[in-house]
Amino acid sequence: RFTRELVIESLDHHAVLLYEVAQELNTVTDLDAALKKVVALMRRAMGADKCELILEEQFDHLDTLGFPTTIADDAIRNRSAVVVPEMRKSKYWKPGHSSHLMRVKSALCVPVVSGEDERVLALLYMYKKADDTRPFDESDLKLAVAISHQAALTIQRMLLLEQVHEEQRARQLLQRFLSPSEVEFVLNDYLENGQLPPLDERNVTILFADIQDSTRLSERLGAKAFGAILNRYYWDLTDMIFDQGGLVRYAGDGIMAVFGMIGRREDHAARAVYAGLAMLNHLESIDFNVDEDIAIGIGINTGNAAVGYVGTQQRVELTALGYTVNIAHALQLRARPNRLFVGPETAVSVAGKLTLKDLGMIEMKGETREFHAYEILRPKESDVIEL
Repeated sequence: RFTRELVIESLDHHAVLLYEVAQELNTVTDLDAALKKVVALMRRAMGADKCELILEEQFDHLDTLGFPTTIADDAIRNRSAVVVPEMRKSKYWKPGHSSHLMRVKSALCVPVVSGEDERVLALLYMYKKADDTRPFDESDLKLAVAISHQAALTIQRMLLLEQVHEEQRARQLLQRFLSPSEVEFVLNDYLENGQLPPLDERNVTILFADIQDSTRLSERLGAKAFGAILNRYYWDLTDMIFDQGGLVRYAGDGIMAVFGMIGRREDHAARAVYAGLAMLNHLESIDFNVDEDIAIGIGINTGNAAVGYVGTQQRVELTALGYTVNIAHALQLRARPNRLFVGPETAVSVAGKLTLKDLGMIEMKGETREFHAYEILRPKESDVIEL
C-alpha cells in the first residue's frame, strides 16, 4: 500500500521526470492532453511498452484495454499499488489468457486516489513484453506512486473547476425562467441531482399571454420598432409573473407561465390570476411610442399537466403538455383585447375575491369536448384583495 513516505522517498530517485510531470500537471487547462503527455513521459522513462492512465468513468471497460483486469481490480478494490515483476510466476498468470496478454512479462498498476475520501479517481497501469527487458521493481513502483499523487491533485482540481463551471451554466439557464430569489432554490436541487425537474404530471396553473394581431403589427411597424416593443413587453410582464412565483417560457411574441412547480403551491391558481391582472393593468400604462394600440389576451387554466424541463445538455426548455395546457391556450385566443379568461378550477380559486363573468361552454378547435369559461372583470385598484 502506498503511503506519504513512499511518495517522499521517490523524489530523490527520479527528480527530472517528476519535474517534467509537475510542469505538465500544474499548468493544465486540458486534462486529457496533460495526462497523455504524462503517460508518454513515463513510458519513455520506464521503458514500458504500454502506459495508460484510465479515468474513473472508464473502469467498466477495463477488459477492452489489453491489461489483466484481475490486477486492475485488486488495485482499485484495495486502493493499493500492484507490481508484478514476472507475470508467469505471479498469481495473476492464467494459461487461458488471450495471445496478447500471454506476451505480458511484467506489469505495474497504481490507483490514483483522492486524499480526502480515498476515492479512486483513475488508474495508472503499464506493462513490458520483451523477454530481455528489465522487470518493474520497487523503484519503479515508488515513482509511479509519486506521479499518481500529483495526478490525483490535478484531477481533483479539474473536477472542482468543472463543478464551478457547471454551476455557472445552470445559474445562467435558470435566470431565464426564474426570479432571482428562486434561482438558488432550484440550483441547489440541480447540483444535488444533476438535473432540473423532469417532465412529470403535476397540478399546476398555466397562463398564456399573446400580443393581438402581432404579425400585421410587425409588418406595419418594422422589425426594429416591433423588436423594441417585444423587449419591453417581455421585460415588464416577466417581472409580474416572477412576483407571483411563476416560471416563464417565451415563444415568439407570446409568454407561457407555469405556477405551482416551485415555492408556495397551495394557492397557485389565485397567484396566476393576480399576475394576469397586473400584466393587463401595466400594459395599458406603458407608452410604447408608436401610433398603434398594443393589446394582449390572457388565458389561464388549472389542472393536471405534464410539466418540467426537457432538452439536451446544451439546451433545455420549460415544457407543459396536456389538455389543461390546451385549454389555457384556447382561452388566450378568445381574450381580446386586454381581457382575462379562465377555466373553472381557476375561477373557483378567486370566487368571492374578484368579479367573475360566466361565459358558458366554449368549444376548442380540434376537440369534441366543450369547457366552461369565465372572464375575470378587472376591479378598481382599491377593490383588489391581496393574497
